[in-house]
Amino acid sequence: MSCRYFLPVFVVALCATGCRPADPINVSNAWLRPPAPGLSVAAGYFDIVNRGNTPIDLIGARSDSAGTIEIHTHVHVGDVMQMRQLDTVPLPSGQTVSFTSGGLHLMVFAFNDVTSNPIPITLLFSDASQRTVAFEVRNLNGATQP
Repeated sequence: MSCRYFLPVFVVALCATGCRPADPINVSNAWLRPPAPGLSVAAGYFDIVNRGNTPIDLIGARSDSAGTIEIHTHVHVGDVMQMRQLDTVPLPSGQTVSFTSGGLHLMVFAFNDVTSNPIPITLLFSDASQRTVAFEVRNLNGATQP
């Protein structure tokens, strides 16, 4: 085969194996604050970035380790900070959205798996895609639970 034919065949083969678009959603720093003694509500925190060219929304989450999971945020109403449930969180293209204490977070109700670490939680998106993420269980000081 001459070089004239080899190069186009090589480029096509390379693209067939290595030019697939990367997963546009990247989740990092995922962790859960376990329930306080006697309670069954945990809180989940993470950073999520949409590396794709199209905006997408986070629309929910689920886990076998919980009854339900809701997306929440904190808002100031007068001098009082209140939690509010959200139906969606926009994930603009090229931007990181942080779920942190005092801001966006997951409320994990009927959390029933205080002995496993990490806890798998599946994030649900507006394009019908899903991403299962391992959430590390940490204590209030940020140390990993045994």
